[in-house]
Amino acid sequence: MSVPEGSRPSDLAGPGSAKASAGAEASSETRELLSAQDVGRTIARIAHEIIEKTALDGPEGTAPRVVLIGIPTRGTTLATRLRAKIEEFSGVR
Repeated sequence: MSVPEGSRPSDLAGPGSAKASAGAEASSETRELLSAQDVGRTIARIAHEIIEKTALDGPEGTAPRVVLIGIPTRGTTLATRLRAKIEEFSGVR
């Protein structure tokens, strides 16, 4: 795909893209998808799943090394929150 000079790939949003389907400029109506409590519960559930799938709750000294990687900007916040919950629930740092 060639990109016209001076344009960015995000300027070329197709009909199925997030930019095209969001319609944020066309509508002033907003919808809450998850409340703060819902997000907190979801993060806690994901943390529990990571603990279960990686056996972080096994005998002391046997925990595997787990690396959480967050894509900037919001992904790093999510990874930080997950790390805190995993530490809280499993005691593993």
